[in-house]
Amino acid sequence: MERRALSPFRRERILRQGVEAAFEEMDLPRLLGKVVERACVLLRADHGAVGLVEGDPAAIRIESAFNMPAGELGSVWTPGEGLAGRILESEALVIANRYGEIAEDCPRELRDHAVIGVPIRRRRRLVGYFGIGASPPRQFCLADARLLGQFARACGGAIENARLLASTRSHLEDTKLQYELSIRISTASEVRDIVRAYLLYIARSLGFVCTVVLYEFSPSGERTHNIAVGQWSPAEGIRVNPTSTPHVRDEHDPLLDAGQPVWFRDVRKDRTASQGLREAQARDNRPAVALVPLVSSGRRIGLVVLSDARPVAWDDHLVRPIVMTANHLAAAIDSRQEHARLEEARESARVGHERQKIARELHDSVTQMLFAVHVECQSLGQARSSEMDAQALQRLQKLTTSTLREMRGLLQELRPAGETQGAEPKTGALEERLRLHAREIGAGFELHLEQRGAGPTDPAIAHTLFRIGQEALTNAHRHAGARTVRAVVERKDGCWILTVGDDGRGMPRSGRVGEGQCFGLRGMAERAKEMGGTLKVGKNTPCGTLVTCSIPVEGGG
Repeated sequence: MERRALSPFRRERILRQGVEAAFEEMDLPRLLGKVVERACVLLRADHGAVGLVEGDPAAIRIESAFNMPAGELGSVWTPGEGLAGRILESEALVIANRYGEIAEDCPRELRDHAVIGVPIRRRRRLVGYFGIGASPPRQFCLADARLLGQFARACGGAIENARLLASTRSHLEDTKLQYELSIRISTASEVRDIVRAYLLYIARSLGFVCTVVLYEFSPSGERTHNIAVGQWSPAEGIRVNPTSTPHVRDEHDPLLDAGQPVWFRDVRKDRTASQGLREAQARDNRPAVALVPLVSSGRRIGLVVLSDARPVAWDDHLVRPIVMTANHLAAAIDSRQEHARLEEARESARVGHERQKIARELHDSVTQMLFAVHVECQSLGQARSSEMDAQALQRLQKLTTSTLREMRGLLQELRPAGETQGAEPKTGALEERLRLHAREIGAGFELHLEQRGAGPTDPAIAHTLFRIGQEALTNAHRHAGARTVRAVVERKDGCWILTVGDDGRGMPRSGRVGEGQCFGLRGMAERAKEMGGTLKVGKNTPCGTLVTCSIPVEGGG
């Protein structure tokens, strides 16, 4: 196709129109689209691109393209790579009769095209470049270079102003998104909701594929597994479906443990990237990657992984907001995990408490009854007449009936709230219940019981005093060999007080007691403590053991 040379007048007019259009447009993408198209018209070219310098170390990212292959827009070029990389490296004019001479991996259809590259400066600082191409037989000359250079100098200020405005708008928008993220994270109760809020922020602010990884730790604090708790990608959106892989330590861990992010523009070309990271990014076909540690209370608990299919010019300006929000994310996740651990510990303590309660009830009721059955069986074996056999069998029947009644009461207590209808209430005067217990266990001592005034009306207090008195009577019979036991229940100084004293052999001088007796004493102390009271076990006068339980009166009970 024959191209006619532009007259000086028309060139001047196109140049002036291009510069006016540049300074009238403040939206950066539209501005770049206009100037690259004007540059192509100005040089009678077929296609072109404009790229801006970004990142540290610096690279050129193609921000707008005219009649270029689809893969050109958004591509990143490092010093020495292609036409853009040569401009970045030399900051000087580049002219080539064949694009293939300076870019081995250029698109096949552009290899034989002539190209010209001109730096765009703002106050002597390189801010970008124009890359213009034309099919044969068009060739570029120094006159074209002067014309494109003049246009680039005129556009430099407009591009930088629009870029500054775009940066300000982006900062304001990111501040708004960070505020919304802070609200969502603060109100989220579950870790998965926190992760979802963070992924939404990344999707709206950056658009990189983002994966949030949390670690599982061994009891010694070593990382054992990586749990990918959530991911966002343009193709699939947000997915919160945890997957686990073994944790493998590599050469990037020391920096990440120190709280420093690690990033690679292209792991395929950067040999400082670990082999494992290169293999992982190759599987995902995303060579650009940034690793941002999640650190809370000085410990790395996870990782934010950002990646992209095209090389990315990561720098502090781009990564800093990610680090800030990652710190917020780490603190929120650690807080929810700590809360979950505390809840688990509370639940474990609650279950342990219930187990202790069941053990006490079994010890203080069914065990006592079974002991009494055991004593009766022994007496039955020593009986000498059928009359004695009949009396022993009658006592056994009463004991088994009482044992079944106690068991039914325990089962009713273990049922969930709202299912306890029909449970047998703990009724009867405390004095009567203690006398009945002494008879049921076949106590061989003389029992003197005194209840001074009306007994406690609060069922919980009455039940606690009964269980403690029951255990004291059993110990006097089973362990002390007592001949006489005195028990008194009275209300005094705002407390219900139960004292049980015997004249048996007393506590061992060594302070050690048998396993069963030890459990019973501990159970009595726990029962008293649960009611806000105290239990004292000491020496009786002149001999034996004295048990004193004091429980505060509540609500006149």
